[in-house]
Amino acid sequence: MKYRTFNLVVDVIDNSMSPALIKGDTVAVRPSFKAENGHMVAILVTDEKKQTTKLYIRKVMIEDNYVIFKAANRDYPSFVYGEDNNNIHVVGILSLIHIRRCRRYSLCR
Repeated sequence: MKYRTFNLVVDVIDNSMSPALIKGDTVAVRPSFKAENGHMVAILVTDEKKQTTKLYIRKVMIEDNYVIFKAANRDYPSFVYGEDNNNIHVVGILSLIHIRRCRRYSLCR
């Protein structure tokens, strides 16, 4: 029996992973629950106080007993998954990046 897999396509809406990804880029996310050190992943972060769940793209950094989902740009938050924090869920690993960088006076297609 063959199983079909699917990729999620996500538009980047900020510069949190700049310079690797910038606003306007499109990425494909391959569903996976296992990410290794250095992978770029899509994660869902739930904020119970605000009652919201948001999708973020971050780089995996493994240190001691913690997994850090690190933003490349220091102006954006990183997230730490550990004993006290279980509101982060890995959606998948970035498998394809379509870079769409426009100049001020040119058109993107």
